[in-house]
Amino acid sequence: MICNNCGKDIEDNALFCPVCGNRVEAAPPEAPIEQPVTAPEPKERGFFGVGAFVLCLVVIGLLAGTAGTFAFLYFSAIGAV
Repeated sequence: MICNNCGKDIEDNALFCPVCGNRVEAAPPEAPIEQPVTAPEPKERGFFGVGAFVLCLVVIGLLAGTAGTFAFLYFSAIGAV
């Protein structure tokens, strides 16, 4: 603790400053500062979110359908079907 009169360091439990003799008033205990409670931020899904997953399924479906159509046409042309 520091004396309010002379600015010297004194013991925390002292009633008087040993240097200047000034009566030392105990400082009131500091109240803890309350931190505001905030909600956690939602996670970002990045590129591979639900929309990208659905888009991949659509593209795979289109490719499979197109490949099946060309395979049918090819085998029909050579008389295998």
